[in-house]
Amino acid sequence: MKKLFAVAVVMAVAGSASAASVGFTYGTNFYRPTGNGGTFNGQNFAVNWNLDNDLSLGYYTEATTVVATVNNISAIQVAKGVMKNVSVGLNLGATSVGPTSLADVFGSVNILSGSGDKVSGNLVATASARFTRADVDGGGAGTDGNGYNFNLGVSIWF
Repeated sequence: MKKLFAVAVVMAVAGSASAASVGFTYGTNFYRPTGNGGTFNGQNFAVNWNLDNDLSLGYYTEATTVVATVNNISAIQVAKGVMKNVSVGLNLGATSVGPTSLADVFGSVNILSGSGDKVSGNLVATASARFTRADVDGGGAGTDGNGYNFNLGVSIWF
């Protein structure tokens, strides 16, 4: 986790000579793995740097309780705007259950947004497909961690 965060900071600082803003997103997520009949919820947090108008790089972390075990996720996040208030992206990282690798392919929509002189805020909805070999049902590592993840968060950009 510390290594992923250090890489994100170094890459963002190196590419942020022309960056205009940094943002923080905090929200709640609903995770439904295909290998388990339950839906689990948790919290997520992201720090993102705009590298240009449409591209951002950041660090994503999530804590979701799955079958009485907290699954902590740390990932590098890359997002690309495809139209106004809509972006697609990729989270690449690791889970604490296993531990094992993880990839999320996601799409985000800004539901509400507002801005002032130096600060802007958004209500963001995100849907993602998760690919991981994490053991979420206690039966051993496999593909039961694959599933769907829905996030609703508040984002503040400076």
